[in-house]
Amino acid sequence: EAAEVKSLASKAKAGDAYDFSKLAPEAAERLDALYTSINAKVGYAMPELAMKPIPKSADAAANAYIEQVNAKLAAAEQQLKQARLTAFVSAF
Repeated sequence: EAAEVKSLASKAKAGDAYDFSKLAPEAAERLDALYTSINAKVGYAMPELAMKPIPKSADAAANAYIEQVNAKLAAAEQQLKQARLTAFVSAF
């Protein structure tokens, strides 16, 4: 498993950092599965934060604001995932 994590991490390496969006969907899913599996073995688990988008309303002005908030939620979710995976692959 460690060798597989290193292999996937090398594919996501971008300079001194990682860009996990470069991974193929199957590889990204496998990295997530390895993250879950390895951390379960060592007794560590980072709970998934379910950031659900705010549903739109009947008010058009409110919908513009809701879209902005939903975009920020999606960006925050991506930042958390990036940080989580970076810390994980850096351990190998």
